[in-house]
Amino acid sequence: RLYGLQAFRDFAWRLSGNPNWRDADDLLWINDSFRHLGIRFYMLNSAADIDFRRPKVYQIPMGALVNLVGNYASDEGLFGMILAHHGPIATDMLASDAIQNWAQASKSIQNTPVRMFIHGHGHARFADVISLADETKHRKVEGMLDRGEMLRVMAPTTHLNGTKRPIAERRGFNLITLNRNHGRVEEVEIDSYDLSADVPRRSKDGPWSVRL
Repeated sequence: RLYGLQAFRDFAWRLSGNPNWRDADDLLWINDSFRHLGIRFYMLNSAADIDFRRPKVYQIPMGALVNLVGNYASDEGLFGMILAHHGPIATDMLASDAIQNWAQASKSIQNTPVRMFIHGHGHARFADVISLADETKHRKVEGMLDRGEMLRVMAPTTHLNGTKRPIAERRGFNLITLNRNHGRVEEVEIDSYDLSADVPRRSKDGPWSVRL
């Protein structure tokens, strides 16, 4: 697995200059570049266990995750966002397409500032609120985001020909607005757009918003 990832790690390191692409164990790290804006990114690798014998093992490396969150003190003033390729199970999603050890991984982030999870893989226009304590609990994006809850947003694809994908997965992008007050995120707004002939049009699936 290390050999298979090495070429990409070298490419990303040379492109971005970010040493985490070169040095981070299992490609998990925290990005505090926007801490002054009250934002922290958690970069999680859900494909770390994939190899030619097991091409669909989507898991977060638990040892690396526990070490990662344990090395950073919880900061109530931050708004934490997870970025990963795969995400937790969702309505109408096959369990085999989701992070298979999410029940364990979610326990490790319950005491962190994480409030949102952004992922792809399915590339549907979809958002919901999920419980960190019970992976079976989901609700609509509305009202207040309670402690122990997390906003999940699935990202559309910007490049694959829309005629080759289901209606819900046509080309497009999300625009996420973090409304802040005195350096703290107080509301999240999500607009989704379709791309047709490279012209963006607001999708009927959004908008979504939730308050903190």
